[in-house]
Amino acid sequence: MGFFDATSHQPSSDLHDYTWTIYGPPGVGKTTFASEGDYLIIAFERGYTAMETSAVDLTLDRHPDPRATDKAQAAWLGSTPWERFLLTIAEIRMLAKLPWSGVCIDTVDAAYLACTEHVLAEKGWSHVDDGGDYGKGYDAVNTVFKAAVLRLSRLGVGLGFISHSRDRDFKGRGGVKYQKIVPSLTPSVGKWIIGLSDLVLFADTVPGAQGDAVRVVHTQPSYRFDAKARGRRSTPLPSPLFLDYARFAATFKAVMQGKPVGPEDLPIVLEVETRPETTTRSADSGAHWPSE
Repeated sequence: MGFFDATSHQPSSDLHDYTWTIYGPPGVGKTTFASEGDYLIIAFERGYTAMETSAVDLTLDRHPDPRATDKAQAAWLGSTPWERFLLTIAEIRMLAKLPWSGVCIDTVDAAYLACTEHVLAEKGWSHVDDGGDYGKGYDAVNTVFKAAVLRLSRLGVGLGFISHSRDRDFKGRGGVKYQKIVPSLTPSVGKWIIGLSDLVLFADTVPGAQGDAVRVVHTQPSYRFDAKARGRRSTPLPSPLFLDYARFAATFKAVMQGKPVGPEDLPIVLEVETRPETTTRSADSGAHWPSE
C-alpha cells in the first residue's frame, strides 16, 4: 500500500528481539543469565569457564578456531583485545546464518576500557585528556566504541550487555544528596548504552520468605537502583523476577501478549523500597552524570 504501512505495529514478545543490559555484583549470575538464553558470549573478562555455552575469549592469546592458519594464529597473538573484538565482529558478519539467538558483550565495562587503550595507543596519547579540551579525547574513544557496537546491533539478533554495579551520588529535589546503584559504565558512554537498551536489569540477591537468599532481577526503577523495562501499553513488567533466563523470557512474553502472570512466576521476597535517608543539601539540584 505504498511507502507507509497503515497497519498498527505489534510489539514482539520474543526477548531475543530486544537489546538488554544486566548489571550487578560479581558472581550473582549475570553471565549465566546470558548463556541460558543461547547468546554467544564475547568475553573481555573470564567468568564462563564452568558453563556450557558458546564463547569467544578475547583475553586468551590462543585463536578461537583451532583450525586457523599459522598466519591467523600469529595475527591473533599480536593483537589487542579490542582488535580481536573487531575481528570477531567481522567473522560473525560473514556467517550466512548465526547459530545463536543473540550476542552478549561480557563485560561492556572491560570492552570500553579495551577500546580506550586501543585509541590511546593509536593516537600516541598517555591519557584520554591528551585529546584536547572539551572532552575531545573521550569523543574519539566513544566514536570508535559506538561504531563497533552498532555493527553488532545490525545483525538482527538479540544483543546483550553485562556490566558491573557501583554506587553513585545523586542530588534530588531541594538538593538532597543520595546514593543509587547504577551500572559501572563510564558516564560518557553509559547513557548511550542505557538509551540503546530496551531493558536495564539489576541483578541482586535478596532475602526470601523463608529467610533464604533469592537471586532476582529488578526491572523497574527505585530509589536504590536504576532499571527499566518495556511493557505492553500500560502493563509494566513485574519486578522483581527470578534471575533465570527461561522464566524471565516466559514472563516477558506473557506480558507482551497481554496474558496474566501467575504468582508462581514471581519470587516472594522480604524487601521494602524506601526513600534514601539523607539530609545533606546543596544549592544545586537535579541528578546528573559526574564529570569524566
